[in-house]
Amino acid sequence: MRNPFPNARELSFLQQEEDEESDEDDDETDAAANYTAKKLSPKEKKKMARKCSMSKNPNCRKINDKFLLLQAEVLSTQSQWKTKRVNAQTMCDKQEYNFKSQLSSLGARLKTQQTALAKATEAQNEADEQHRLESIEFEKLSKEFGKGMRECRKNIKSHTSEECSLTKLRLEVFASDYVVDCQVGDWRGRRCSKKCGGGIQRLTRKVTAHPVGGGAACPALKMERSCNEQPCPTDCKLGSWEGWSTCSADCDGGVITRSRPVEVDSAHGGEPCGETSQTEGCNAQACNQPCELGRWEPWSPCGSECGGGFTYRNRPIEVAAVGSGACPREDDAERLEYETCNNQACADPTNGTYTCDAKLDVILLLDGSGSLGPDGWKAVQRIGAMIANSLVGGDDKIQLAVQVFSGPGTYEGLYDCLGYTDRTPDMDADCNVKWIERLSPKTGAVAKKIESFPWPGRTTLTSAALALAEAELKFSRRDAQSVVICITDGVPMDDMATAQAAYNLRDKARLMFVPVGAGAPREGIEHWASSPIHNNVIDVEDFETLDSTNTIDQIMLDMCPNAM
Repeated sequence: MRNPFPNARELSFLQQEEDEESDEDDDETDAAANYTAKKLSPKEKKKMARKCSMSKNPNCRKINDKFLLLQAEVLSTQSQWKTKRVNAQTMCDKQEYNFKSQLSSLGARLKTQQTALAKATEAQNEADEQHRLESIEFEKLSKEFGKGMRECRKNIKSHTSEECSLTKLRLEVFASDYVVDCQVGDWRGRRCSKKCGGGIQRLTRKVTAHPVGGGAACPALKMERSCNEQPCPTDCKLGSWEGWSTCSADCDGGVITRSRPVEVDSAHGGEPCGETSQTEGCNAQACNQPCELGRWEPWSPCGSECGGGFTYRNRPIEVAAVGSGACPREDDAERLEYETCNNQACADPTNGTYTCDAKLDVILLLDGSGSLGPDGWKAVQRIGAMIANSLVGGDDKIQLAVQVFSGPGTYEGLYDCLGYTDRTPDMDADCNVKWIERLSPKTGAVAKKIESFPWPGRTTLTSAALALAEAELKFSRRDAQSVVICITDGVPMDDMATAQAAYNLRDKARLMFVPVGAGAPREGIEHWASSPIHNNVIDVEDFETLDSTNTIDQIMLDMCPNAM
C-alpha cells in the first residue's frame, strides 16, 4: 500500500530548510537567482521557484512537523493493529495446538478402536461360519438322535417284554423251590468333582436282599458318570488405562477422557466387564473471569505538610483477569482510596515563593517542541529556572537533573527515534532529547543553564523523554525519594509508547505532570501520572500563567514534603 504522506525524498526541500539560518537562506536565494539566469528547462525553473518560495516560508518547519506528527499517528495505529493481530494469531495458534492435540489423541484412540473393531469383526465372521457349520452338524445329529431314540425305545420295549416273559417262565420252573433274587437300593451319588467343565460323579447302592436258592445275583453296586458338563464361566479381563486426553476446552468447562481395552470378554455367566472409559470435567473456570484483589495496603504518608494533602492506600491484584473479565483500574474506588490530611493552612513563604529543603532526587523534563512558540519557550525556561532556584541542593539535600525534549525533524529520524528501524539514533542530535544537566546538587547553576538553553522547536517525543528519565534513575540515591516533573503542552508522537514509558517510570519514581494550554493531552496525562492525580497533575491554563508565583508555589507544595 502506498504511503499517503510524502516521504523523505519528496520533502527534501523541507528537510534542507530545517537546519539553515536566515543568512543561509539569503545565500541560497542568490545562488538560485544566478542559476535561473542560465538556460533552464521550464520544469527546472518551476522546481527552483518552488524551492525558493518554500525556503522563505516561515511555516515550512510547522508544515514539516505536521506531516511528521501525522506519520507518527499512522505508525502508532499500525503498531496497535499489528499488536492486535499478533495477539489474535497467538490465540489462534493456541487453539490450533489444542485442537491438533485433541485430534491426535482422538486419532490414536480411533486407530485402537478400529483395530479392536477389525479383530471383533474377524472373530464374528469366524463365529458366524462356525455357527453355520455347527447348525448343519446339529441338524444332522438331531436326526440321528431322533432315529436312535426311536430304536432305543423300541429295544427297551422289546427287552421289557422279554424280561417279563423270562421272569414268569423262571418262576414257573422254580415254583417248587424257595428262590430269592438279589435286590438293591437306589443309587446315592457323591458331589461332582468339578462345578463346571465336565466332572465325574461316583454313585453307590446297597444290597437290600441277598439272593437265595439260586436267585439272581446282585448287580454292580458302584458306578461313575459325567457331571456338570456345562462350560465354566469366564470373567472379563481388562487392560491398563490409557493416558488422559487433552481438555476439550480451555475454559467454561471441557472434558478429558481415557479408555482401556477388553482383553478377555465375559462368557457363560462370568463377571461382566467394568467401565472401559472414563470422563472427567476440566478447565471449569470461566473464560471471562474477573480479577481477584488482595487486601488493602497501609496508608501512604501525607503528600503535603500543610494546605490539604492526600493520603492513599490501594489493593493489589492477586489473580489477574482471564479473557475479557473485568478488573478495576488502578484509580477505581475498589482499588484506591483517598483521605485528606494536613488541612491546616501553610505559612507564608519566607522568600516570596516556597522552597523545598528535603532529600529528593528530582528530574525536570521541559517540553521544547515547536508548538510552544518563542514566547511559550521563554515561559518554560522561566518556570524551569524558578523550580531549580526553589530547590535547596546538596549531597544530603536535593539533586536535580534537567532535560529538554522535542523530537525528530526528518522522516528518517522519525522512524529511527520511534524504533521502527534497527539503527540506534543519537538521542541528542537525531531525536532532539537533550540533557541540560544530569543529577547534580548544584541547583542554582542548573537554573542558569536552563535560561540560556536554545529552543529545539521541533516535534514532541515524550516517550523518549520519559524513557531516558527512567534510565537516569540508575544514578539516584537509594535513601532519597525520586520525583519526575514533566512540563508539556503538546500531544506525544506515540501515545502507546508514552503510556508504556510512563507506567515503567511510575514503578520507580513519582511522576508528576504540568499540562499547559488547551492542546495538552490531559486525558492521557490523568492515566500516565502517579496517583493521586490531585497531587500529581497541576493544570495550567496558558503560558502567561505558567511562570507565575501561584504555579511555582503549587508545584512546590505538591512535590515537596516540607515546603516552606
